[in-house]
Amino acid sequence: GDWFRWRETKLPWSQWTERAESLRGQVYQFTGVVRRITVEHPSDEQAARFDLEQYYRCEIDTNGGGPAVVYALKAPAEWKLDQPLEVRGGARAIFVKLAGAAPDAIEPVFVAERIAWYPDTVLGHLGMDVGLFAGVADRTPLSIDDTECFYELLAAVERANTRELMNLTREETVEHPRYPVAPLFNEPEKHHGELLALSGTARRIVEIQVEPGDFTKALGIERYYEIDFFAPQSQGNPITYCVRELPRGVERGENLSVDLRIAGFFFKVWSYRLGEKDGKAQFQLAPMIVGREPTILVVPPADTGFSTIVMVLLVVGMIGVAAGVWWLNRGDRQARRKEATQREPEVRFDNVEQ
Repeated sequence: GDWFRWRETKLPWSQWTERAESLRGQVYQFTGVVRRITVEHPSDEQAARFDLEQYYRCEIDTNGGGPAVVYALKAPAEWKLDQPLEVRGGARAIFVKLAGAAPDAIEPVFVAERIAWYPDTVLGHLGMDVGLFAGVADRTPLSIDDTECFYELLAAVERANTRELMNLTREETVEHPRYPVAPLFNEPEKHHGELLALSGTARRIVEIQVEPGDFTKALGIERYYEIDFFAPQSQGNPITYCVRELPRGVERGENLSVDLRIAGFFFKVWSYRLGEKDGKAQFQLAPMIVGREPTILVVPPADTGFSTIVMVLLVVGMIGVAAGVWWLNRGDRQARRKEATQREPEVRFDNVEQ
C-alpha cells in the first residue's frame, strides 16, 4: 500500500538537472523497452554484510522520456542476460541520482525490488506484470505472497473486453474441448497466466468484500465474486472462478445450478479447507481462474430420434386431414351436380299461354 500511496506515474525529465537532489527518494512507476540486463555481484564483504549475493542492472528506454538505469533484486528468469533485448518492461522504483557526463546524456538511476515484465500476450497488453507469477506458490492457501499478483490480475481483467476474451477462447467442440483441466492440476507452474475458457455449471456464488487499503483503492477493487464451478473436463473436481462482475439474472447463493461459460487467466492451484473428519482438517485443491464476467450458457434441447418421429407423424397427420377435407368437399360437389341434372325443367311464367 505504501508503494501505491507514494508513487508518481510521470517522470520529471525537465526537472532532473535542476531538482535532482530534492527528488532523491521519490518513488516513480514507469514503463518502457528493456535493452539489456546484466547480473552484478557485490564484494564478499558487502555480500556478507547485506546478505546479498547478486542483483541486476537493467537498461531501459522509458516511454515518453529518455534512457534510465534500474538496479533491482529480481528480474524475469526468461530474459537472456548480457545480451541485446527488446522487451516491454518497467519498474516501481526509488530515484537515487543522475548519471552521465553531459547534460544532454544524463540517465536517472533507480533502485527497485524487481523489474516488471509486460510480454507480447493478451495479459501483457492488459498491463499485467506477469513477472509477479514467479512469487506465487501452488497447492497452498491464498497468502500475503499472492496478494499483489492476485489483485493486479483482477485489475487487468477489468480492462479487458469480455466478448473479445470469449472470441479468443472459442472451444472447438463440446465433445473435444480445447482447454483440458488436468495439466492445471499436474503442472500448474507451467500455465500461470494462460488464457482459457470452459463451459460447465456453477454450484455456488458468493460476494467477497475486499478490505479497504491504499493498494486495493489504487486498483479500484472493492469486491469480487467467487464461483464454485464444475466442468466436464474437471471430472468432478471443483474449479474456483473469481470475477469482477456477474451478468444480469445470475443470483448469488448456495446449491445453485447455473450453466455458464467462463473465460479467464489461470492464477494458481489453491488449497482451501472443507472441514474436519476424524479430528483432522480436510482440504480441497482447485484451479483458480480470474476473469471479468461469465456468460450465461443456454443449451438448446437435444434433437433426439423420438422427437423427429413425432414431428414427422404430426406433419403426415396434418396432410391427411387436409386431403380428407378436400375429398369430402369434392364428393359433395359431384352429388349436387347430379341432383341438379335430374330436376324437372323450370317453369317460367313469361312463357305460359294466356
